[in-house]
Amino acid sequence: MKTKVILTGLFLGWVLQVYPQMMFEASGKRARVIVHKFTELDINSPETRWQTVTADEVGVLPQNRRFAPPVKKFDPAYTRIDINSNQNAIISVPGGYQIKISKYDLVDSRGNPVNGSYTLYFRDLTSPAAMALSGVKMNYDSGGVAGNFQSAGMFELYAEKDGEALKIRDGEKIDILLPTPNDESGFNLYSFDEKNDGWTYIEPLQSLPSNRPVPDSIPVYSDAYKFWSRWAFNSDSLSFDERWKHPDYARTHCMSKSVKTVNSSKDPYVSTRVLYFRMKRMTDKSNKRAVLFTLPVLSKSTIASNFSRVFPELNSFRNVVWKYIGPLDRSGFSKLYVIKKKYTDIRVEYDKGSGYFNITLKYIGGFVDFSAIPYRGKATDSDRAKLQNIQLNKRYTKALNKIRTNFDKKNKDFFLNLMAENRNLVQSKMSPEELAMTWEEWTEYAAKVSEYKSAMDRINQTINITRNISISGFGLVNCDKIDRMEEPVKILARFVMPDGNSIDEAIVMVIDAGDYSCLTLEAKNGSCSTVIEKRSPTAFAVAVNSKDLYVVNASDVASSVAGRSRSCRYQVHKVDGDATEAINTALQM
Repeated sequence: MKTKVILTGLFLGWVLQVYPQMMFEASGKRARVIVHKFTELDINSPETRWQTVTADEVGVLPQNRRFAPPVKKFDPAYTRIDINSNQNAIISVPGGYQIKISKYDLVDSRGNPVNGSYTLYFRDLTSPAAMALSGVKMNYDSGGVAGNFQSAGMFELYAEKDGEALKIRDGEKIDILLPTPNDESGFNLYSFDEKNDGWTYIEPLQSLPSNRPVPDSIPVYSDAYKFWSRWAFNSDSLSFDERWKHPDYARTHCMSKSVKTVNSSKDPYVSTRVLYFRMKRMTDKSNKRAVLFTLPVLSKSTIASNFSRVFPELNSFRNVVWKYIGPLDRSGFSKLYVIKKKYTDIRVEYDKGSGYFNITLKYIGGFVDFSAIPYRGKATDSDRAKLQNIQLNKRYTKALNKIRTNFDKKNKDFFLNLMAENRNLVQSKMSPEELAMTWEEWTEYAAKVSEYKSAMDRINQTINITRNISISGFGLVNCDKIDRMEEPVKILARFVMPDGNSIDEAIVMVIDAGDYSCLTLEAKNGSCSTVIEKRSPTAFAVAVNSKDLYVVNASDVASSVAGRSRSCRYQVHKVDGDATEAINTALQM
């Protein structure tokens, strides 16, 4: 009997120990069965169709919006994404966003689940230029005290099926990964209340650990390294790659040192005699939807032999017709990259994974880039074409490397001679640690310090971190916090047209590139009062009669703020082409 009791106890103990584990494993197996896999979709996915559309073509936008673009023709476009089937999807959209939608997340106005295809409309409004051109209100009123927000990411998202606006199912949320220009704490998530014409608080955003890559630090003993930086610039001894990155250079030519022609033109390309090229759109009658182009296309005044001496590596792409790979249609591509666009330099990189070429074009004001592939009709994606593309890239890369090596050797020899001639001046600024170095050791050290300082500056100007948010409804969403200025300066701004006449009434946008904010005001009786951040690049965009747009350069604003007078008179410059490009150029100091 005793033996039976012992055996029974052992059995019950085994059951109590093992049974929960068996149940856990079983539940784990069941959990694994119901895990939903998500398909990643982008512009190259066959399940999708991408278009660039205007606000008038988005049929599900809220009616009677309380805000409007200051000049309608410059309103930032939307990206339309037609998705062929309702599935668990992670959709990569322009601007670096990722939208995660479950197949059960979307319902119609009656709460019925969505089956089959549907359409998304998306636009990124994070940049200061997009804020200004969209007319989105970035101001708040708290207890009668008005102020403005700074943004860490703003976008619009809508869903539609057969002309009917879709909703997010009650109790569900859509996860969104968005790039952000600011990793500081204190930001909150807001949605725009279209009925009440204001922002509705949703929740605070979690603080982010900084993911910015920091270059290897190096001790900075004194300011003597600045001789290296200053003379490197003034003597035009920046390397080939440094000139490519530097905004003041067109190819290897420093535009800030250019002597303008006697008959100075409003076109900086002409007045500084900068060598430039264009793109030309091409067509194929058998494939009318393909976005095709060639480059470089020279101006009539450019001598081809001179151009070949400056850009010899582009001989590799002579007579190549390219096919654009991306969400833009032919019209959108032309507006963004072709019409009235002039480029001063180019880099082409081949991506082995996709088989596409990434083309980066430099212009006075910045860079643009997109993917493309040499067009060979129906054989464009053939195995033979891929091999030809690899050989094309090898010829181009070899030619570019040769140019880089020869250019850098010539400039380095010149610069080292210049430094040696001024050694006594440099050594008078050195610390004891630097004086203990040999001259060769110090020049190497100074170059590293200069590069370290430049790298830190680039990091501070680059969007390279992301935030995760969740939304329970479609519409206009913003990651905001109150813009608290460190050195606010109140000014009375007056604006003067290029012909000298004053602007009496206008919509004025105060665009702060440092804080990613935009405050929209009205100019009445020829002036408007505003507050700007003294040490942050700030430009004005001025809309007159809802049809013409003008800008005031940030450098002009900074000069006026540095003076004693707080009544400032600004000369405006008319925007004729790409308004985003014009504002970005105006924001450069």
